[in-house]
Amino acid sequence: MIPVRTYRVLDRDYPHALRDLGSPPDPLCVRGELLGGPAVAIVGTREATAKALAFAHDLASRLAGRGVTVWSGGAVGIDAAAHRGALDAGGISVAVVPTGFDHCYPKEHRGLYDEIVEKGGAIVSPFQADQQPTFPAFHHRNAVLAAMTMATVVVEAPIKSGARSTAGAARRLRRPLFVVPYAPWETEGEGNVLELRRRATMVFDEVILCRLLGVPGGHAGPAGGRSPGTASPAAAGTTEVPSGLSPACSVVFYAASTTPRHTDDLCSKTGLAAALVQEALLTLTLHAVLVEGPSGWFRRLS
Repeated sequence: MIPVRTYRVLDRDYPHALRDLGSPPDPLCVRGELLGGPAVAIVGTREATAKALAFAHDLASRLAGRGVTVWSGGAVGIDAAAHRGALDAGGISVAVVPTGFDHCYPKEHRGLYDEIVEKGGAIVSPFQADQQPTFPAFHHRNAVLAAMTMATVVVEAPIKSGARSTAGAARRLRRPLFVVPYAPWETEGEGNVLELRRRATMVFDEVILCRLLGVPGGHAGPAGGRSPGTASPAAAGTTEVPSGLSPACSVVFYAASTTPRHTDDLCSKTGLAAALVQEALLTLTLHAVLVEGPSGWFRRLS
């Protein structure tokens, strides 16, 4: 059995990303290894459709195959599909659980958790060892999941869904939030539609995520052949963002076009706060990859 390591808020090696939370978990308990590098949370409903499960598995596999650590909440449904997709691709996964390590939730995932750790990932608990699965514990788990990753992807969520709690945490933390689009009459994706109305960014495959994270490569078509709710978009262009810039700069760069776009349009397209978009536009203009036109319009050089 791999021992559990306990981090306290005042420890020098306490994960810096968690300090963005109003109440960082103290202690943070970890079984396995917390590695650096790009990390994405993939979340969704427990009662997922078959197509959504396949999409989550394939998206996680593609990301893991490019060195991205796939995080999720360890639940049945979309969470489990994401963990399994990363492991099946020979990649790393991390599960943030809603209990202390004296308990396993859900019980049927004990084997999955062991495999995650054995293959180089980790199980993270933001609780004391005796914490039971409670409603507040799930929300706290979701906030930790959003804080510890560079972006959150909601694959499938009804209106009432824990995945939307994770999405809300990502929004409050100003972490990029991506949502698989659904038609408004598909009840299993009603939460997705609402998140898009709140200016989350649509995601069809791993390409935009790889660009955000600065990870090379990325398949031009949608993961699993098609997103659960819509047809695939045209393949993205090949222009690359300058290296060393922030994730927000990457998102804004690829949201821009050779056709001028207004700042408000870029805010809506990226789902980022206006201040972050303005800062990214200034940086990209200084790097001479965007050109500013009149009254807040910007275009890409190529």
